[in-house]
Amino acid sequence: MTRFIPLIALLLAGLGWLLTVLTGVNALSGDFEGRTCQTACLQGLFFGGIAAGVTALILGVIGLTKPDGRTLTYVALALALPLCAVFAALILIGNFA
Repeated sequence: MTRFIPLIALLLAGLGWLLTVLTGVNALSGDFEGRTCQTACLQGLFFGGIAAGVTALILGVIGLTKPDGRTLTYVALALALPLCAVFAALILIGNFA
């Protein structure tokens, strides 16, 4: 099972970035009434991206303690760290703006 931790982290980091892009595209796709993805949909995409990013980050850190799969672990961390930073910035800006 420990061999698959870096691969799962990499897939979750990719999924997190995909959900982040979909959130941005849907949030900027026109006026509120004309959007196909309303508030609940955007909220699901946003928090799904957060969950995928944080889980990928945790699995990446766990993967660093294992001797196999170091390259995939580094790639997963390289994707998950900026993703978590984007969400942290969005949450901080949303709370203090």
